[in-house]
Amino acid sequence: MAGTLRILHLEDDPADAELVRKALHADGITFDMTLVGSGEKFTAALNGDSNYDLILADMGIPGYDGFAALALARQRCPETPYIVVSGTIGEERAIVLLKSGATDFILKGSLGRLGQAVRRALAEAEELQNRRRAEGELRRLNAELEQRVAERTRELEAANRELQAFNYSVSHDLRAPLTIIDGFSKAVLDDCAADLPPLATEYLERVRAASQRMAQLIDSLLSFSRLGREPLKRETVDLSGIARTIEGELRYLHPERNGVSIRTADRVTAWGDRQLLRSVMDNLLGNAWKYTGKKERAEIEFGSYEAEGNTVYFVRDNGVGFSMRYADRLFTPFQRLHRTEEFGGIGIGLATVQRIISRHGGKVWVEAEEDKGATFYFTLR
Repeated sequence: MAGTLRILHLEDDPADAELVRKALHADGITFDMTLVGSGEKFTAALNGDSNYDLILADMGIPGYDGFAALALARQRCPETPYIVVSGTIGEERAIVLLKSGATDFILKGSLGRLGQAVRRALAEAEELQNRRRAEGELRRLNAELEQRVAERTRELEAANRELQAFNYSVSHDLRAPLTIIDGFSKAVLDDCAADLPPLATEYLERVRAASQRMAQLIDSLLSFSRLGREPLKRETVDLSGIARTIEGELRYLHPERNGVSIRTADRVTAWGDRQLLRSVMDNLLGNAWKYTGKKERAEIEFGSYEAEGNTVYFVRDNGVGFSMRYADRLFTPFQRLHRTEEFGGIGIGLATVQRIISRHGGKVWVEAEEDKGATFYFTLR
Protein backbone atom coordinates (compact mmCIF):
# COMPACT_ATOMS: atom_id res chain seq x y z
CA MET A 1 0.00 0.00 0.00
CA ALA A 2 1.73 3.20 -1.20
CA GLY A 3 0.75 6.87 -1.22
CA THR A 4 -2.00 8.71 0.60
CA LEU A 5 -5.36 6.98 0.84
CA ARG A 6 -8.50 8.95 0.06
CA ILE A 7 -11.06 7.82 2.62
CA LEU A 8 -14.76 8.70 2.81
CA HIS A 9 -15.96 8.25 6.40
CA LEU A 10 -19.69 8.20 7.23
CA GLU A 11 -19.84 8.99 10.95
CA ASP A 12 -22.07 11.38 12.89
CA ASP A 13 -20.02 11.33 16.12
CA PRO A 14 -16.83 13.47 15.91
CA ALA A 15 -15.31 11.66 18.89
CA ASP A 16 -15.72 8.26 17.23
CA ALA A 17 -14.34 9.71 14.00
CA GLU A 18 -11.24 10.89 15.86
CA LEU A 19 -10.75 7.41 17.36
CA VAL A 20 -10.82 5.99 13.85
CA ARG A 21 -8.21 8.54 12.72
CA LYS A 22 -5.92 7.67 15.63
CA ALA A 23 -6.28 3.93 14.97
CA LEU A 24 -5.25 4.41 11.33
CA HIS A 25 -2.34 6.69 12.24
CA ALA A 26 -1.19 4.23 14.87
CA ASP A 27 -1.01 1.55 12.19
CA GLY A 28 1.16 3.76 9.97
CA ILE A 29 -1.52 4.41 7.35
CA THR A 30 -1.26 7.75 5.54
CA PHE A 31 -4.65 9.11 4.51
CA ASP A 32 -6.77 12.09 3.57
CA MET A 33 -10.22 11.66 5.13
CA THR A 34 -13.52 13.23 4.12
CA LEU A 35 -15.91 13.06 7.08
CA VAL A 36 -19.69 13.21 6.46
CA GLY A 37 -22.29 12.94 9.19
CA SER A 38 -25.55 12.37 7.32
CA GLY A 39 -27.08 10.46 4.46
CA GLU A 40 -27.46 13.62 2.39
CA LYS A 41 -23.78 14.53 2.72
CA PHE A 42 -22.76 10.92 2.04
CA THR A 43 -24.82 10.92 -1.16
CA ALA A 44 -23.42 14.31 -2.17
CA ALA A 45 -19.86 13.10 -1.60
CA LEU A 46 -20.37 10.03 -3.78
CA ASN A 47 -22.15 12.00 -6.49
CA GLY A 48 -19.44 14.66 -6.49
CA ASP A 49 -16.40 12.39 -6.48
CA SER A 50 -16.57 8.59 -6.39
CA ASN A 51 -12.81 8.25 -6.69
CA TYR A 52 -12.23 7.14 -3.11
CA ASP A 53 -9.79 4.40 -2.15
CA LEU A 54 -11.80 3.31 0.88
CA ILE A 55 -15.19 3.86 2.50
CA LEU A 56 -15.70 3.55 6.27
CA ALA A 57 -19.33 3.72 7.44
CA ASP A 58 -21.22 3.62 10.73
CA MET A 59 -24.49 1.68 10.55
CA GLY A 60 -26.13 3.79 13.27
CA ILE A 61 -26.57 7.20 11.58
CA PRO A 62 -29.85 8.74 12.80
CA GLY A 63 -32.45 8.96 10.05
CA TYR A 64 -30.32 7.05 7.54
CA ASP A 65 -30.44 3.34 6.84
CA GLY A 66 -26.97 1.80 6.84
CA PHE A 67 -28.02 -0.69 4.15
CA ALA A 68 -29.10 2.19 1.93
CA ALA A 69 -25.62 3.70 2.30
CA LEU A 70 -24.05 0.39 1.36
CA ALA A 71 -26.34 -0.04 -1.67
CA LEU A 72 -25.53 3.51 -2.87
CA ALA A 73 -21.79 2.91 -2.51
CA ARG A 74 -21.98 -0.37 -4.40
CA GLN A 75 -23.86 1.44 -7.18
CA ARG A 76 -21.50 4.43 -7.43
CA CYS A 77 -18.14 2.73 -6.82
CA PRO A 78 -18.60 -1.06 -6.80
CA GLU A 79 -14.88 -1.85 -6.56
CA THR A 80 -14.08 0.47 -3.63
CA PRO A 81 -13.60 -1.44 -0.33
CA TYR A 82 -16.45 -0.74 2.13
CA ILE A 83 -15.77 -1.43 5.81
CA VAL A 84 -18.54 -1.09 8.37
CA VAL A 85 -17.34 0.51 11.65
CA SER A 86 -20.17 0.29 14.14
CA GLY A 87 -20.75 0.21 17.89
CA THR A 88 -22.85 -2.93 17.91
CA ILE A 89 -23.77 -5.37 15.19
CA GLY A 90 -25.35 -8.78 15.48
CA GLU A 91 -23.99 -11.87 13.76
CA GLU A 92 -26.97 -12.25 11.46
CA ARG A 93 -26.83 -8.58 10.45
CA ALA A 94 -23.10 -8.85 9.80
CA ILE A 95 -23.69 -11.81 7.47
CA VAL A 96 -26.36 -9.86 5.60
CA LEU A 97 -23.96 -6.90 5.25
CA LEU A 98 -21.23 -9.07 3.80
CA LYS A 99 -23.67 -10.71 1.39
CA SER A 100 -24.87 -7.24 0.35
CA GLY A 101 -21.39 -6.16 -0.65
CA ALA A 102 -19.58 -4.95 2.48
CA THR A 103 -15.90 -5.87 2.50
CA ASP A 104 -15.56 -6.26 6.27
CA PHE A 105 -16.92 -4.99 9.58
CA ILE A 106 -15.14 -3.73 12.70
CA LEU A 107 -16.68 -3.01 16.11
CA LYS A 108 -15.78 0.39 17.55
CA GLY A 109 -14.53 -1.39 20.64
CA SER A 110 -11.99 -3.27 18.51
CA LEU A 111 -10.43 -0.48 16.47
CA GLY A 112 -7.02 -2.09 16.96
CA ARG A 113 -8.08 -4.43 14.14
CA LEU A 114 -8.97 -1.57 11.80
CA GLY A 115 -5.52 -1.08 10.25
CA GLN A 116 -5.20 -4.80 9.47
CA ALA A 117 -8.70 -4.88 8.00
CA VAL A 118 -7.95 -1.83 5.83
CA ARG A 119 -4.72 -3.34 4.48
CA ARG A 120 -6.44 -6.62 3.71
CA ALA A 121 -9.39 -4.91 2.02
CA LEU A 122 -7.10 -2.76 -0.16
CA ALA A 123 -5.00 -5.78 -1.12
CA GLU A 124 -8.13 -7.72 -2.12
CA ALA A 125 -9.42 -4.72 -4.09
CA GLU A 126 -6.10 -4.40 -5.93
CA GLU A 127 -6.11 -8.12 -6.73
CA LEU A 128 -9.68 -7.82 -8.03
CA GLN A 129 -8.76 -4.83 -10.20
CA ASN A 130 -5.72 -6.67 -11.57
CA ARG A 131 -7.83 -9.71 -12.34
CA ARG A 132 -10.45 -7.63 -14.11
CA ARG A 133 -7.78 -5.80 -16.09
CA ALA A 134 -6.31 -9.17 -17.05
CA GLU A 135 -9.76 -10.45 -18.02
CA GLY A 136 -10.34 -7.32 -20.08
CA GLU A 137 -6.98 -7.75 -21.78
CA LEU A 138 -7.79 -11.40 -22.41
CA ARG A 139 -11.13 -10.46 -23.96
CA ARG A 140 -9.36 -7.89 -26.13
CA LEU A 141 -6.76 -10.43 -27.23
CA ASN A 142 -9.47 -13.03 -27.92
CA ALA A 143 -11.40 -10.54 -30.03
CA GLU A 144 -8.21 -9.65 -31.89
CA LEU A 145 -7.41 -13.33 -32.38
CA GLU A 146 -10.91 -14.04 -33.66
CA GLN A 147 -10.54 -11.19 -36.11
CA ARG A 148 -7.19 -12.54 -37.28
CA VAL A 149 -8.61 -16.04 -37.61
CA ALA A 150 -11.52 -14.68 -39.65
CA GLU A 151 -9.13 -12.77 -41.89
CA ARG A 152 -6.87 -15.80 -42.24
CA THR A 153 -9.87 -17.99 -43.03
CA ARG A 154 -10.90 -15.60 -45.80
CA GLU A 155 -7.33 -15.66 -47.15
CA LEU A 156 -7.26 -19.47 -47.07
CA GLU A 157 -10.62 -19.69 -48.80
CA ALA A 158 -9.33 -17.36 -51.50
CA ALA A 159 -6.15 -19.42 -51.80
CA ASN A 160 -8.26 -22.58 -52.07
CA ARG A 161 -10.24 -21.08 -54.90
CA GLU A 162 -7.01 -20.14 -56.64
CA LEU A 163 -5.69 -23.66 -56.09
CA GLN A 164 -8.82 -25.17 -57.60
CA ALA A 165 -8.44 -22.90 -60.60
CA PHE A 166 -4.80 -23.95 -60.85
CA ASN A 167 -5.80 -27.63 -60.66
CA TYR A 168 -8.23 -27.10 -63.48
CA SER A 169 -5.50 -25.44 -65.52
CA VAL A 170 -3.08 -28.29 -64.77
CA SER A 171 -5.57 -31.01 -65.58
CA HIS A 172 -6.60 -29.46 -68.88
CA ASP A 173 -4.03 -27.00 -70.19
CA LEU A 174 -0.91 -28.99 -69.26
CA ARG A 175 -2.14 -32.49 -69.95
CA ALA A 176 -3.28 -31.70 -73.48
CA PRO A 177 0.25 -30.96 -74.82
CA LEU A 178 1.61 -34.06 -73.08
CA THR A 179 -1.08 -36.20 -74.69
CA ILE A 180 -0.18 -34.76 -78.09
CA ILE A 181 3.55 -35.33 -77.53
CA ASP A 182 3.01 -38.92 -76.45
CA GLY A 183 0.47 -39.58 -79.22
CA PHE A 184 2.56 -38.23 -82.07
CA SER A 185 5.69 -39.94 -80.78
CA LYS A 186 3.81 -43.23 -80.76
CA ALA A 187 2.45 -42.55 -84.25
CA VAL A 188 5.95 -41.95 -85.58
CA LEU A 189 7.21 -45.14 -83.96
CA ASP A 190 4.27 -47.17 -85.29
CA ASP A 191 4.15 -45.75 -88.82
CA CYS A 192 7.78 -45.03 -89.57
CA ALA A 193 9.68 -47.58 -87.51
CA ALA A 194 11.24 -49.18 -90.58
CA ASP A 195 12.62 -45.84 -91.81
CA LEU A 196 14.02 -44.67 -88.46
CA PRO A 197 17.61 -45.21 -87.44
CA PRO A 198 18.00 -46.98 -84.07
CA LEU A 199 19.13 -43.78 -82.33
CA ALA A 200 16.00 -41.89 -83.43
CA THR A 201 13.82 -44.74 -82.22
CA GLU A 202 15.56 -44.60 -78.86
CA TYR A 203 15.05 -40.83 -78.62
CA LEU A 204 11.34 -41.14 -79.38
CA GLU A 205 10.94 -43.84 -76.79
CA ARG A 206 12.61 -41.55 -74.26
CA VAL A 207 10.24 -38.74 -75.26
CA ARG A 208 7.28 -41.03 -74.70
CA ALA A 209 8.58 -42.23 -71.32
CA ALA A 210 9.20 -38.65 -70.17
CA SER A 211 5.77 -37.41 -71.25
CA GLN A 212 4.06 -40.36 -69.57
CA ARG A 213 6.05 -39.75 -66.38
CA MET A 214 5.06 -36.07 -66.45
CA ALA A 215 1.40 -37.05 -66.87
CA GLN A 216 1.75 -39.38 -63.88
CA LEU A 217 3.29 -36.57 -61.83
CA ILE A 218 0.40 -34.26 -62.71
CA ASP A 219 -2.18 -36.90 -61.76
CA SER A 220 -0.42 -37.53 -58.45
CA LEU A 221 -0.18 -33.82 -57.68
CA LEU A 222 -3.87 -33.33 -58.39
CA SER A 223 -4.83 -36.29 -56.21
CA PHE A 224 -2.60 -35.00 -53.41
CA SER A 225 -4.14 -31.51 -53.54
CA ARG A 226 -7.67 -32.94 -53.36
CA LEU A 227 -6.96 -34.85 -50.13
CA GLY A 228 -7.60 -31.83 -47.92
CA ARG A 229 -10.93 -30.85 -49.47
CA GLU A 230 -13.09 -33.96 -49.40
CA PRO A 231 -15.03 -34.53 -46.13
CA LEU A 232 -14.19 -37.67 -44.16
CA LYS A 233 -16.79 -40.45 -44.25
CA ARG A 234 -15.96 -42.42 -41.11
CA GLU A 235 -16.97 -46.01 -40.61
CA THR A 236 -15.48 -49.22 -39.24
CA VAL A 237 -12.85 -50.30 -41.78
CA ASP A 238 -11.48 -53.85 -42.00
CA LEU A 239 -7.78 -53.14 -42.52
CA SER A 240 -6.92 -56.85 -42.44
CA GLY A 241 -9.29 -57.45 -45.35
CA ILE A 242 -7.85 -54.49 -47.28
CA ALA A 243 -4.29 -55.74 -46.69
CA ARG A 244 -5.16 -59.20 -48.04
CA THR A 245 -6.86 -57.66 -51.07
CA ILE A 246 -3.77 -55.58 -51.82
CA GLU A 247 -1.58 -58.67 -51.38
CA GLY A 248 -3.66 -60.51 -53.98
CA GLU A 249 -3.33 -57.61 -56.41
CA LEU A 250 0.44 -57.40 -55.94
CA ARG A 251 0.89 -61.14 -56.46
CA TYR A 252 -1.26 -60.99 -59.60
CA LEU A 253 0.77 -58.09 -61.05
CA HIS A 254 4.12 -59.65 -60.13
CA PRO A 255 3.78 -63.43 -60.45
CA GLU A 256 7.54 -63.81 -60.69
CA ARG A 257 7.90 -62.84 -57.01
CA ASN A 258 6.50 -66.05 -55.59
CA GLY A 259 8.97 -66.05 -52.69
CA VAL A 260 7.50 -63.04 -50.88
CA SER A 261 6.07 -63.83 -47.45
CA ILE A 262 3.27 -61.50 -46.29
CA ARG A 263 1.82 -61.94 -42.80
CA THR A 264 -1.40 -60.08 -42.03
CA ALA A 265 -2.87 -60.04 -38.54
CA ASP A 266 -6.52 -61.04 -38.22
CA ARG A 267 -9.38 -58.69 -37.31
CA VAL A 268 -7.42 -55.42 -37.45
CA THR A 269 -9.99 -52.66 -37.82
CA ALA A 270 -10.01 -48.86 -37.73
CA TRP A 271 -12.54 -46.02 -37.51
CA GLY A 272 -12.00 -43.82 -40.54
CA ASP A 273 -12.64 -43.08 -44.17
CA ARG A 274 -12.54 -46.39 -46.07
CA GLN A 275 -11.32 -44.93 -49.36
CA LEU A 276 -8.55 -42.86 -47.76
CA LEU A 277 -7.38 -45.70 -45.52
CA ARG A 278 -7.26 -47.94 -48.58
CA SER A 279 -4.86 -45.39 -50.08
CA VAL A 280 -2.71 -45.51 -46.93
CA MET A 281 -2.51 -49.31 -47.09
CA ASP A 282 -1.84 -49.22 -50.85
CA ASN A 283 1.12 -46.92 -50.38
CA LEU A 284 2.64 -48.62 -47.33
CA LEU A 285 2.25 -52.19 -48.58
CA GLY A 286 3.21 -51.14 -52.10
CA ASN A 287 6.41 -49.57 -50.78
CA ALA A 288 7.18 -52.66 -48.70
CA TRP A 289 6.72 -54.83 -51.79
CA LYS A 290 8.84 -52.52 -53.94
CA TYR A 291 11.76 -52.09 -51.54
CA THR A 292 12.02 -55.83 -50.84
CA GLY A 293 12.34 -56.48 -54.57
CA LYS A 294 16.05 -57.32 -54.32
CA LYS A 295 15.64 -59.71 -51.40
CA GLU A 296 15.68 -63.45 -52.06
CA ARG A 297 13.49 -64.08 -49.01
CA ALA A 298 11.32 -60.96 -48.74
CA GLU A 299 9.18 -60.62 -45.63
CA ILE A 300 6.32 -58.15 -45.11
CA GLU A 301 4.07 -57.90 -42.07
CA PHE A 302 0.96 -55.88 -41.22
CA GLY A 303 -0.49 -55.74 -37.72
CA SER A 304 -1.34 -53.57 -34.72
CA TYR A 305 -0.80 -53.25 -30.98
CA GLU A 306 -2.04 -51.10 -28.11
CA ALA A 307 0.12 -48.35 -26.61
CA GLU A 308 -0.94 -45.62 -24.15
CA GLY A 309 -4.60 -46.15 -24.90
CA ASN A 310 -4.16 -45.92 -28.69
CA THR A 311 -4.08 -48.54 -31.42
CA VAL A 312 -0.79 -48.39 -33.31
CA TYR A 313 -0.85 -49.90 -36.81
CA PHE A 314 2.36 -50.93 -38.57
CA VAL A 315 3.73 -52.24 -41.86
CA ARG A 316 7.15 -53.90 -41.52
CA ASP A 317 9.54 -55.18 -44.19
CA ASN A 318 13.09 -56.52 -44.44
CA GLY A 319 13.94 -54.52 -47.56
CA VAL A 320 16.75 -52.11 -48.33
CA GLY A 321 15.81 -49.72 -45.50
CA PHE A 322 17.56 -46.38 -45.15
CA SER A 323 19.49 -44.24 -42.69
CA MET A 324 17.34 -42.48 -40.10
CA ARG A 325 19.34 -39.32 -40.81
CA TYR A 326 17.10 -38.83 -43.83
CA ALA A 327 13.80 -39.79 -42.20
CA ASP A 328 12.54 -36.17 -42.12
CA ARG A 329 12.59 -36.08 -45.93
CA LEU A 330 10.36 -39.11 -46.36
CA PHE A 331 7.00 -37.36 -46.00
CA THR A 332 7.83 -34.38 -48.24
CA PRO A 333 6.25 -34.53 -51.71
CA PHE A 334 8.63 -35.65 -54.47
CA GLN A 335 11.48 -36.38 -52.02
CA ARG A 336 13.04 -39.79 -52.55
CA LEU A 337 15.88 -41.61 -50.80
CA HIS A 338 16.64 -43.95 -53.69
CA ARG A 339 17.27 -43.32 -57.35
CA THR A 340 14.45 -43.90 -59.79
CA GLU A 341 16.70 -46.30 -61.70
CA GLU A 342 16.87 -48.51 -58.58
CA PHE A 343 13.24 -48.30 -57.50
CA GLY A 344 10.47 -46.75 -59.53
CA GLY A 345 8.08 -44.12 -58.25
CA ILE A 346 7.62 -40.37 -58.10
CA GLY A 347 7.87 -39.66 -54.38
CA ILE A 348 4.28 -38.70 -53.54
CA GLY A 349 3.08 -41.85 -51.74
CA LEU A 350 4.34 -41.18 -48.22
CA ALA A 351 3.32 -37.51 -48.39
CA THR A 352 -0.17 -38.79 -49.24
CA VAL A 353 -0.06 -41.18 -46.27
CA GLN A 354 0.92 -38.38 -43.90
CA ARG A 355 -1.82 -36.06 -45.11
CA ILE A 356 -4.49 -38.76 -44.77
CA ILE A 357 -3.32 -39.74 -41.29
CA SER A 358 -3.24 -36.07 -40.24
CA ARG A 359 -6.80 -35.59 -41.47
CA HIS A 360 -7.78 -38.48 -39.19
CA GLY A 361 -6.13 -36.73 -36.24
CA GLY A 362 -3.33 -39.29 -36.01
CA LYS A 363 0.39 -39.38 -36.66
CA VAL A 364 2.78 -41.45 -38.75
CA TRP A 365 6.44 -42.24 -38.12
CA VAL A 366 9.11 -44.69 -39.22
CA GLU A 367 11.97 -46.75 -37.87
CA ALA A 368 14.54 -48.09 -40.33
CA GLU A 369 18.08 -49.31 -40.80
CA GLU A 370 20.09 -49.62 -43.97
CA ASP A 371 19.90 -53.09 -45.54
CA LYS A 372 17.67 -54.33 -42.72
CA GLY A 373 14.29 -52.89 -43.67
CA ALA A 374 11.80 -50.37 -42.35
CA THR A 375 8.70 -50.26 -40.18
CA PHE A 376 6.06 -47.58 -40.71
CA TYR A 377 3.70 -46.86 -37.82
CA PHE A 378 0.50 -44.83 -37.73
CA THR A 379 -2.31 -43.98 -35.35
CA LEU A 380 -5.82 -42.63 -35.89
CA ARG A 381 -8.19 -40.64 -33.69
